[in-house]
Order: sequence, then structure tokens, then C-alpha cells
Amino acid sequence: MGFSRSSSSLSLSLDGILKATCSRMDGLSLNESSINLNLYLGNSNGRFSFYDHNFTKTVKDVCLKGSKLHALLRTVDGKWEPASFDLNSSTANADGELEMCVSFSSGAVDLLHGETLAEIIRSGS
Repeated sequence: MGFSRSSSSLSLSLDGILKATCSRMDGLSLNESSINLNLYLGNSNGRFSFYDHNFTKTVKDVCLKGSKLHALLRTVDGKWEPASFDLNSSTANADGELEMCVSFSSGAVDLLHGETLAEIIRSGS
């Protein structure tokens, strides 16, 4: 994956839209692309999660530093937990288009914070 190696001008809007200028496979042309991270990322008790959506509804101080998403995420008891996630582990540049690709071998498994693969399979997620 690693979209940031073939993309530039990365930005994140307050409503969770990741934008980038992405190289196409021909190596010559560029494409402005965007993806709504709210469709893929949520907040599970102060941690980024692929099992929830609309992370921007329960975060503050969101920023993008390179390919890393940083924010304070609200927990169920109302506290704020610092969290970060490297979007390179789940976001790809597919011929000039940003795509979200969740893979347990990509490092995205770090989002699970303690869930084992057996628990995920049992729950049907």
C-alpha cells in the first residue's frame, strides 16, 4: 500500500475527507483524489477502529502529519485519549485514486487493540 510514496499535497478536512494529488501508473500524469475516512474509520472507546464509522463525530484536535492521522478520541466515560494511525497501512493509490484496503497483514491490525483473530472470526466481523 503506502499511498504517500506516490502522492503529494496530502490534506485532511475537518469532516474527515483525505485529499491528495496521486500519480497515475504511467508515471507522468497526476490526479486529484479524495476519500471520506468516516466511511471506514470509527472510534472504539478512544481508539481508531475499522469496526465503527464516523470517527469525526467523537474526536477533537484532528491533524494529519505526513501520512499519520492524529487526534484526541473520546472514550465511553467522556475522557479524551490521544491516538494516531498511519494511513499508509490501509490506504492505497490505485492508478491515481485513493482506496481504503483493510488488511490484517498491513499493520492495520494494530487498530484492534487486544482483539485476537479468533475473537474477530467468532463475532463475524
